[in-house]
Amino acid sequence: MAGPRRMRLLILMAAVVWILVMIYGLTSGGSGAKSGSSDVHEAAASAHQMHDRDVDGRSIAAFDVDAYIGATRVQPGGDAYRANAFNQEASDKIGAFRELPDTRSTQCRGRRAEYSEALEPTSVIFTFHNEARSAILRSIVTVLRRSPAHLIKEIILVDDFSDNPLDATLLDKLPKVIVLRNDEREGLIRSRLKGAAKATGPVLTFLDSHVEPNSLWLG
Repeated sequence: MAGPRRMRLLILMAAVVWILVMIYGLTSGGSGAKSGSSDVHEAAASAHQMHDRDVDGRSIAAFDVDAYIGATRVQPGGDAYRANAFNQEASDKIGAFRELPDTRSTQCRGRRAEYSEALEPTSVIFTFHNEARSAILRSIVTVLRRSPAHLIKEIILVDDFSDNPLDATLLDKLPKVIVLRNDEREGLIRSRLKGAAKATGPVLTFLDSHVEPNSLWLG
């Protein structure tokens, strides 16, 4: 009987130690979370200001979001899921940008909100075909507004022969955006290779056309 009883006691002690370690990890990570979150908001606000400035005569603030999204808005009674297999109507209502909760772990949030000086600028490459306008627009604007200006070399948008060429060409009014269009459907890989061939940054970042990068995503 002593053997099984001792084994149960050891298991109980191990469980208690594990719980204490988990509690310590959560509380120690959260101790700096408030200041870390504050730093994140300050960094985001700084990125907003940098990218909202005119770049070669282009700026986020000058882009006509309502006109761009409104041209393909879901009509009353229409099927919001038909074109993209997600709720386009909800996406259109969100618009070009929205604030998001910091979804990093508490330990990451407790760190200082800054990027390493060793990071090199990146060329961000999007490829798409018949993407919802609100989704691709929000992807681009979110990358711009949640990234330090010096880390975004350019944003290359490869339109894989969408039905409406204006879906892409109108977006070249946004800062740092370069628009390429295939003469026929090429598919994801060939389109990405086309974007990579155009890129001038030392680092390439490939993203889907319906993403919203969160705090310090480049780090």
